[in-house]
Amino acid sequence: QLEHLEKESDLHTALTPELVERTSYLLGIEKYLEILFNNEVATIADWVARSSGVEVFAGRSPKQMLLNGRINDQMRVRDYLAFVASSPDP
Repeated sequence: QLEHLEKESDLHTALTPELVERTSYLLGIEKYLEILFNNEVATIADWVARSSGVEVFAGRSPKQMLLNGRINDQMRVRDYLAFVASSPDP
């Protein structure tokens, strides 16, 4: 019983506010990619890897932005996808 409580305590220690925020952005990105690309893995992978002319990406691919380690870039990718997903179809 005590062993279980120690593990639970370790989990709470490991879940820093920054980790929770980053996880939230990544889950949001996943959700919007699934919505926008109908769960088509190849299409999602292509979009993530492709450099974009979208100003918010500054000539980088979403993958480059996500891998650079800055939380603001994760937020930008998630916010862009949320904007596109909420826009009416042309």
